[in-house]
Amino acid sequence: MRRPIFLIPALMAVSACNPAPGDEQSPNTQQIENLSKIEEEPKADPRESVRLQSLATEDLLLGGDGGCRFTAERGILLATAGEGAVARLGDELRTLIPNGSPGPSGGFYEQGQMSISVGRGGEGATPDRLAVTNRRTGAHVVERGAWECGSP
Repeated sequence: MRRPIFLIPALMAVSACNPAPGDEQSPNTQQIENLSKIEEEPKADPRESVRLQSLATEDLLLGGDGGCRFTAERGILLATAGEGAVARLGDELRTLIPNGSPGPSGGFYEQGQMSISVGRGGEGATPDRLAVTNRRTGAHVVERGAWECGSP
């Protein structure tokens, strides 16, 4: 009985995949060390998603009387005007929408998964506080400073 010719290359390929005993190369120490190293990604601080940056002069939307701003040691972190507010987060200027009636006693602002709550420290109590929350990740940061409304 004749064997089909196409079986010969297939048998040669299978035998090449299974080397004979003693033909195998064992890995050297360097290869084992390289394979056993687990590279860890640097862990990012989850609060970075809610850490506000100072607003630049061109970011400010205070077009007149009645606007409010929250100022901390490192500058203005939140500014309001008319029907909105701006804050800088991760080098991106964000426009926030008020939820409720913001004013001299504080306010609540939202944009997507981010919310900012501002509150006065109370009569004679300082400092005022601003809380930033990422509702998706649960990250939360509180800033202390001054909440002022009216003409700058």
